[in-house]
Amino acid sequence: MDEPTENKAYDYLLRTPSPKSKRKSWGSLSPPTFSDRLIPSRVATDFPCGLNLLEVKENVGPSNVGSLGSSFGVHATVGDSSISADLYDKVLQCELLGKPPPTRDDERSFVVPFESQKLFQYMATEEEAPGFGSDAELPRSPVPLRIAEQQSSPPRPMRKIQKSPVRIMDAPNIHDDFYSNLLDWSAADDLAVALEGKVYLWNASNNRVSLSCDVDPCAITSVKWSPDGYSLAVGSSSGNVTLWDRAQGRSLRTMKGHEGYVNSIAWNGHVLSTGGSDGCILHRDMRQSANYFAKVCAHQGHVCGLKWSADDHQLASGSDDCTVRIWNLRSPRSYVLQCVQHKGAVKALSWSPHQGGLLASGGGVSDKRIHIWNTTNDVTVKDVSTGSQVCNLSWSKNVNEIVSTHGYSHYEVAVWKYPAMTRVATLTGHSQRVLYLATSPDGSKIATGSGDCTIRVWDVFPAGKAGSMRSPRKALNLRTIR
Repeated sequence: MDEPTENKAYDYLLRTPSPKSKRKSWGSLSPPTFSDRLIPSRVATDFPCGLNLLEVKENVGPSNVGSLGSSFGVHATVGDSSISADLYDKVLQCELLGKPPPTRDDERSFVVPFESQKLFQYMATEEEAPGFGSDAELPRSPVPLRIAEQQSSPPRPMRKIQKSPVRIMDAPNIHDDFYSNLLDWSAADDLAVALEGKVYLWNASNNRVSLSCDVDPCAITSVKWSPDGYSLAVGSSSGNVTLWDRAQGRSLRTMKGHEGYVNSIAWNGHVLSTGGSDGCILHRDMRQSANYFAKVCAHQGHVCGLKWSADDHQLASGSDDCTVRIWNLRSPRSYVLQCVQHKGAVKALSWSPHQGGLLASGGGVSDKRIHIWNTTNDVTVKDVSTGSQVCNLSWSKNVNEIVSTHGYSHYEVAVWKYPAMTRVATLTGHSQRVLYLATSPDGSKIATGSGDCTIRVWDVFPAGKAGSMRSPRKALNLRTIR
């Protein structure tokens, strides 16, 4: 019998294990491990080649930081690994993060006086810095970016919004009702204001005020101009909707259907949609003599908000049942989408003219939030707390900003920058709830109405560029209807 090998590891390798054999215990000696992984050592990484450094000829690392320190005036004890590692970290922090040079007061003290030379320096190319003759004259940068990219453009000046109204008009006995819509601005620059049973017009071009219509003894609860600005739809507390001719100053027709107030009106070409306190939405074709062609039981409360999208494909309705619903004319009797994010009545609705399917809605006193909703994929884009009741919303067509008017308990007008939804300006002046809002045809001014019996005109947005406004729709020939 052969003598056992003194090297137990070698003997272990020579043995041919059988399936039935058991592994012996080798004590503290473990079998050798073989692997094909190669873990390189990065201590001696060539920084000048890897990072395109200038004027540094030595490799940088914790092991040779002593030589680096001497080149920069750093004095440390050679062979002290703790000093080298700490100094290496301090050098990187000083160069990359801009921290002050480190100091340590003990027997191993050192000082890093970086005054003129930087560790990391990047040289510009001749294309990035034209006009420089030699490499020595080329500009250098502390960060690996192109020189052109590092030249920051001057900050854009913030747009200043006038905090005081450009005009204040008296509106005696204007109805202080959250569910009504008593203000609208036409394409012909006529501002319609409903005062009890009468509608007055103020023309912003010639500054003239005239009486448009008189529907006494019924109180007017909503007004809305047709897209061409020739006709005015007037809803009353009796549930009727009267169509008035602007030029002739007379009534063209009266349409019935609602059992209660007509709270909201929205135009879609020749289709007039109205929402009432009975929770119904009525669609009326102005080319037909019938009162309506579709009646939809839309909500369980007042339909106080009603807006067609910019492309006229979707109709948004808001109610005091705290819901927002999306409809279309292809299937007008059933809603397409529903939003239940609000906890208060929803009157404020506005579609984005810059992105299709983007809807802003505002909640009442129990909610106080502005909710941005993408109706294309049914996704909430933004939700912002305003701190007060949201009465109206209007999306500017000239800039991507939203204006909101508020009630309890901050009677203010706010301008929001989308998509960040940060406040651009806050306009104050009304002493009661700012319940009504209208936008001028050029999109630069807004008119706000309040229970304090005043109408205030504000210059908020920049004027639209020439040719940016959509061409007006073809005028409706309503005089042929019998």
